[in-house]
Amino acid sequence: MIAVVIVGVGVAAALFGMGTSVITADAGRDVLVAGILSDYIWQYSEELEFWDPEDNANFGVEAGENGFGDYDDVDDLHGQIISPPMGADGEILTSFPNWTQEITVAGLDPDSFMALVNPGITPVRRVRVTISKDGREVQNYEWIVTRL
Repeated sequence: MIAVVIVGVGVAAALFGMGTSVITADAGRDVLVAGILSDYIWQYSEELEFWDPEDNANFGVEAGENGFGDYDDVDDLHGQIISPPMGADGEILTSFPNWTQEITVAGLDPDSFMALVNPGITPVRRVRVTISKDGREVQNYEWIVTRL
């Protein structure tokens, strides 16, 4: 009888451990996917100008820009929420329907790279991408874009 209890407890512990490792593997996979989706935005942003070639005074999407194919500068990405997410080429990734890329662009003080300032007048910007799955934030990624 004691042997049955010991074996039963051992099996229960093993099954619990397997469940924990599956949850950990899922979380690890989500962080990996989030990194890839964030990298896609970084790659896309690398192809954009820092200032709008036609209208330096405007921050954000300019009149006549109706989607990612029209965006021509980094601040056009500000406020974009993309779900399903997009790849580095701007194509929507329909195989990731539960995922979202949310982008914010902020101006940074060129002396400290820390203090937020008016993004329309500074040559330093921070791009932040928040990656979510099923409405739950998985990861934030940030990088700095300069025109110094």
